[in-house]
Amino acid sequence: MSADFGLSKHKASIALLLGVVLVFLLSGCAVLQEAGLSLPWETQTNASPTQSTNLLSTPTLASGASEQTPVSSTPKSASKLTIWFPPEMDPKSDSPAAKLLLDKLEAFAKENGMQLQTRPKAAKGSGGLLDSLAAAKAAAPDALPDLIILDQEDLALAASEGYLNSLPMEGFLRDDKDWFEAARAMTNFEGQAYGAPISLDPYVLGMTGVSSVNTSLGWSAIRTSLGKVAFAADDPRGMFLMNAYMAEGGNVQDSLNHPILDQEPLARSILFLHQAHMDRHISTISVQAQTEAQILDALLNGNTDIGFIKLSQLLKNNQEKTSGVTLRIALPGKTLAQGWFWAISTPNPEKLSKIQALILAVSEPEFMGNYTKALGLLPARPSALTLWDDLSTEVPWTHIGEMSLPMPEESIINRLGPILRKATLDALQDAGDPGLITSRTLESVK
Repeated sequence: MSADFGLSKHKASIALLLGVVLVFLLSGCAVLQEAGLSLPWETQTNASPTQSTNLLSTPTLASGASEQTPVSSTPKSASKLTIWFPPEMDPKSDSPAAKLLLDKLEAFAKENGMQLQTRPKAAKGSGGLLDSLAAAKAAAPDALPDLIILDQEDLALAASEGYLNSLPMEGFLRDDKDWFEAARAMTNFEGQAYGAPISLDPYVLGMTGVSSVNTSLGWSAIRTSLGKVAFAADDPRGMFLMNAYMAEGGNVQDSLNHPILDQEPLARSILFLHQAHMDRHISTISVQAQTEAQILDALLNGNTDIGFIKLSQLLKNNQEKTSGVTLRIALPGKTLAQGWFWAISTPNPEKLSKIQALILAVSEPEFMGNYTKALGLLPARPSALTLWDDLSTEVPWTHIGEMSLPMPEESIINRLGPILRKATLDALQDAGDPGLITSRTLESVK
């Protein structure tokens, strides 16, 4: 009887072990299917344009499920491209810009007999575009997207970490003059272009009513502005003074990429800021403001006449027409800008020709002009602005693009931003004469 009992116990253990293995296998299959990858025993049929109109797909997760990075060695089909988007550029979202992009992608898919899988991801943070790209590159290269939209900061980081392919189109950016220089410069990493520019988002002055700025005087024009000027002086990134300083020709890093500040352009910038404060041209709300949203709110509520904000905020307000206030644009000098880019991250070289064709399609001036206008962003190439003629501006759109400068690297902003913030607040709160403030600021960088 004890022998029978031992045999039964042994059989039960084997059954339990088989059950655990089966659960593990089924779980693994579910993760693979969830990511849109083929299981080894499944046969994939590639839908042709005549067989199906559903050429774009977005993977969906069960309610409450979290997305996981699949582990697979199965190569992706060369007839399907996977594209990751930030939420604001998701072609499946409900916006005029999304509709334009969706139509363009569907037309490309149909013309080329392809399937495009679109996947929105958070722009930043855990599970965001860069975080997911790093995780897939390390653990499951087959889960990498073929194409991804990244902002300037993440493009530089992804290129430096080896997550991206350089653009295969010889001369696409180098030889074609139809690009704003700032957009072209933002794509460069160690002599290679890693992104196809989509848009720029430069800082401008938004104006209400009859307020005005003499734009021939550079950023020091705020000393003689007709109306009070507001900006986020308490911004930890110190963006207003950094913008004015770089517009004066100041450098923010040396040949070894160490953060620096040059004395003369810094002294000029702090001097005009202090003088504008003494002449009562700076709105008192500036010293409490930390964000551009606060400045936009002050403009729309009549608490200031002129505000330092991004162009995208101004255009969005004017297009939506919900505030009842139409903002005018002034740009007194060179200005910092951020950008968005298409970037290639495919692990499959067989897809490069189709990816190249898609990048060229979405970079056509007519599409780019309409798409960026719907997004509320400046197109990255001047020829796309011919479609902006119906948007009134006192500053030519091409001039705004030409005056744009690439935003410094995030590591530089994180180091210099707090220093420039303090200098700005000191200049607005009479914490010493401009020369003394300049000396303290330079000393803080050492």
